[in-house]
Amino acid sequence: MKAALAVSILLGIGAIVGAVVVGTLTFDGTVTDDPYDTGLRWDENRKLKKELGWTVDLESRRYVVGQNRLRFRLKDSEGNPVAPDALTIEAGRLDTNQFTFAIHDCRQENELYDCPVEIPVPGRWELRLRWNNNPGGIYFVQGFDVVHADAGQ
Repeated sequence: MKAALAVSILLGIGAIVGAVVVGTLTFDGTVTDDPYDTGLRWDENRKLKKELGWTVDLESRRYVVGQNRLRFRLKDSEGNPVAPDALTIEAGRLDTNQFTFAIHDCRQENELYDCPVEIPVPGRWELRLRWNNNPGGIYFVQGFDVVHADAGQ
């Protein structure tokens, strides 16, 4: 009984130490100055985003390291394409802001946006579409995976 308790305690301590080590290794330094106010803005922005009613449809959810073409549809609440000047387009990793970059030179043909991008590293990425009328808060996100070219698309 005592041995089982000792093993349980050691496993618990090991899990805590492991979480601290992983957290320390992956923390990119981003800190929110006012977490309470940020949370309030987050809730308000979610409400505004829902009222705006935009939908995003990324054509593929898997890309390769290197040159790619991100193709997506962005529609308003009535199903019409959203004009390019209404938004700022960027991509970034989920786990760090180190690789976040703006995407320029997108072409819009009818409902389809076609954006050339150079993706530097594999992992889980996001396409982020920020509404220019509220650039600090309202954005629409679609996740996608990036793999090495030899892993295939």
